Amino acid sequence: MSTIGDLDLNENRYSRQLMLWGSLSQLYLKNASVCILGSCVVAIEVLISLAFNGVGNITIVDDSKIEQADIGKSSILYNKAFINEYCVKAYVTEISKANIDTTLNFIIQSPERFLLELCEDSNRHDFYNVIVLCNIPLHISSILFEYLRNTKKDYFIVVLTSVGFVGMVRIFMNGIYLSFDSDLSRQLSIRLKGLQLHRPLDELVNLSNEIEMSDLDDLTRKHIPFPIILVKAKQIYEEIYTSIYEENSSQILKQIIEKLCRFSNEINFQEAIQNINLLFSSDSSALYDELNHVLLESNKNVTLSYNRKLSLILHAINLFYKEYKRYPVCEKLPDMTSCTSLYLKLQSIYKDQFAKDIDIIYTLICTKYQDINQITKYEIKDLCDHLYTFVPVKYNNIYLSCDSNFNTLTFKNELMEYDSVENYKNQSLLAYYLILESRELFNQKYGRYPKNSIEDLNEVINIIVTYLDKINLNIDIFCPNKDLIKQVIGFETSQIQTTACFIGAIASQEIIKIITNKFVPLNNTLIWSGVSCKCSAFKL
Repeated sequence: MSTIGDLDLNENRYSRQLMLWGSLSQLYLKNASVCILGSCVVAIEVLISLAFNGVGNITIVDDSKIEQADIGKSSILYNKAFINEYCVKAYVTEISKANIDTTLNFIIQSPERFLLELCEDSNRHDFYNVIVLCNIPLHISSILFEYLRNTKKDYFIVVLTSVGFVGMVRIFMNGIYLSFDSDLSRQLSIRLKGLQLHRPLDELVNLSNEIEMSDLDDLTRKHIPFPIILVKAKQIYEEIYTSIYEENSSQILKQIIEKLCRFSNEINFQEAIQNINLLFSSDSSALYDELNHVLLESNKNVTLSYNRKLSLILHAINLFYKEYKRYPVCEKLPDMTSCTSLYLKLQSIYKDQFAKDIDIIYTLICTKYQDINQITKYEIKDLCDHLYTFVPVKYNNIYLSCDSNFNTLTFKNELMEYDSVENYKNQSLLAYYLILESRELFNQKYGRYPKNSIEDLNEVINIIVTYLDKINLNIDIFCPNKDLIKQVIGFETSQIQTTACFIGAIASQEIIKIITNKFVPLNNTLIWSGVSCKCSAFKL
């Protein structure tokens, strides 16, 4: 068992998750609350995936009943005894058996009525990290969008559409989301930046001073770790020059290191030359400026910050930088050529300093902010471990995403990304976006989705033509052909399980990214075509 605070994590049950995003992120999933609206096949897939990954509280809302035609449409609906049962009740009953750590709730109510009550009752205290709308008509989802537009609460909204072979995932949030790109390929970069050699630790300087390069034999010299070589080169440089600048100092530092080197095959000296940039403060100062800007914007954009804990810790880290002119060091060292004794000494220096840095940041949080909301040292440590992969994601505000003029502009911008008409026709899935949106507008107008009839086909084409005409785009070029439109509207509201599974799986992983902060989520639209087996992401 792995324990954080008062939570015991079953390492056998969550071994894969713990390996991917760590214990703290699994704790965030355990404490998260997700609401799913709708009971279609894509909703089942989202529910299953989130429950299996350990999301602590999931509520699914719908009032549809299971019919004969529904049996066999998913792995859950396998028994004819489910017929005439409420869908959400059957789903919760079956999936609850899979993971006892997850609390599943169902509400037998139409999504429209649920949203109206959620938005009208200001005394409601239910809070969801993410609300998922599964094949919910636009006029119903607009209730939630308008509510968030007026209150500026920052629920994450995930809108899923699955029709026939076509699927779409859209993510909305008010403001800036703070995330970290924890891709394993970035571990070396993280650990290199975590050395903070532009402001070398006193202990590292002392260790460097203990070593007299000229007195060492050839074998020992070949195993001096590159951070010590860089510190020595910096000391020699500063004896001659008063300041160190990236523009004109790299070549001089390289020459100094080459003079320290006896043989051309000394790999540790080559490593030092490759990492000369670590002696400059540009990366750290750029991160400081970016954090300041993002935190300021984040606080402006939302009244209830989804990233409240994260924001406080990042504020404290920037205060730390302002005081010490460096960021917290990384606890783990990058791979380097070194003898065992010096590597262990370096490891001890950085491990001890990392613990001191965490203590300083924790003290800053306690003294600077009254509402620390039970921030733990473990959370500070986890954030510092990923600090150098910080990625702010600026979402289009929900009220802008509901604005037809704004959507018009962003859609046109996406079209302009294609350098030729031929590339658009061959590559772009934006045609499906046009069809799916016109399908929603058709439903708003007629109270039903279009069927595969000549009249409905012509009406959908008229809606698309009107839209393209509004943004002054050539209708002959950008209007989807009739076969493509028929391909979508011919299914009416029917779903194909493979498409629903694919869209549900993507949505589930995006929700996990949102909750854990460990990976950069989609911003903001993904479209999938099961016919061409292609998917593309757009910012719409």
